[in-house]
Amino acid sequence: YLDALGADGTPVHKYVLPCGDQCKAMKHLLGLIDWSFERGGTRSSVVVGFGGGALMNITGLFAGIVYRGFRLVYVPTTLLAMHDVTTSLKTSICHWGRKNNIGIYYAPTLILMDLAFCRTLPQDELLSGLGELCKNAALFGGDHARGFVEAFSKDVLNECTGGEPESLTLDDQDLVKLTRLGVRAKMDILCVDATENLQGMVFEYGHTFSHAMEKAYGDGTIPHGIGVCYGMLCSSFVAEKLGIMSPEARAEHDCMVRLLTDRWALPEPKPSINRIMGYAMNDSKRGILAEEPHEITDLVVSKIGRIVSDHPSNLAKFDKKYVEEWFEMMGFQWEHAAEQFAAQDFEVAAGASGEAHVVEGTMELDYLNFADRAPIPAYTGVDVQPEVISRLRAMKPDRFLVVTDEAVEQHYSSYLDALGADGTPVHKYVL
Repeated sequence: YLDALGADGTPVHKYVLPCGDQCKAMKHLLGLIDWSFERGGTRSSVVVGFGGGALMNITGLFAGIVYRGFRLVYVPTTLLAMHDVTTSLKTSICHWGRKNNIGIYYAPTLILMDLAFCRTLPQDELLSGLGELCKNAALFGGDHARGFVEAFSKDVLNECTGGEPESLTLDDQDLVKLTRLGVRAKMDILCVDATENLQGMVFEYGHTFSHAMEKAYGDGTIPHGIGVCYGMLCSSFVAEKLGIMSPEARAEHDCMVRLLTDRWALPEPKPSINRIMGYAMNDSKRGILAEEPHEITDLVVSKIGRIVSDHPSNLAKFDKKYVEEWFEMMGFQWEHAAEQFAAQDFEVAAGASGEAHVVEGTMELDYLNFADRAPIPAYTGVDVQPEVISRLRAMKPDRFLVVTDEAVEQHYSSYLDALGADGTPVHKYVL
């Protein structure tokens, strides 16, 4: 497909990665970096990400960190990558048994979408792309819900049968319409929240549970968009349990979601609830709402098109027991002996209670302005250790991760010792 790129004599170098989330590994990121230097890449080079969503994630991260940024072009080949991945600045790999926990925000220079690739997509990949569109339909309703449902037919929705599991095909016109709806959903939000940390967190609907299932089953077993749909069914179950969603609203919501999940049953054997919840309680969103140890975070809706949250991020926290109950209802089992969560143990530590109090000091305040970024406060003073400690504590984290080096550790090892005096865990890594 891209063979003609070098017709004018420009060198073209190709690096082939494994399919799906298997490519999102540290060893492959390091391999890409070494390869770019071996091939003589410079700041005038252009990186082309040619493939699906996972490949876009790692390619974007690679392009964003070498030379502090190559020019980057995305040529997506899956429906999911076209409307959901290339339209985000988020890049990532998966590390230490976690999902998307290493990454940066980096913008491509150009995005080129050829929907002809969708004609040859395997059924799982097509359903995966439709899964994220189903999420948009549940979140925003209106044109997004109508466009999604029309791709299946009104009769299917009205009867709430979810359709037969036979192959689903979409014509070119439907693909163009759905892709543009997906792009519009992202851009309506990202134009005011480019890093998806506030309003943009809405796109995480169902993802706490979908990511946990995907990791527990093993990368590549469940198509991501399908996992999201099952995560949305979990969220609607929780919403009804909390009294946020009526039984009628949940039935309408779940009927739409099952247009996809009825075409893709969860495989057997199912992983244990212990394993899934281990990943879920280790989700990358954890800490935003200062959850208690028994709480978990996702989004909840009261009906199609209506999000319920009193936090700027649109997230909500609730007791994990409702999530565990849903998994039990879905036929997942607890493992009481042999199998335990395979990733590293995750300790939830509550931050200091009450209002943060800053020790008054003599540090002078300046604001550093970096182009379009928010001003960064910078304090300067002499012999101001108590104020340094106080201002760090005022951030109220669940823990401090202190990175230092041997020389600093030798001369000033106790400078930050008081950080943990209020019970906040302090972990130090000496280089």
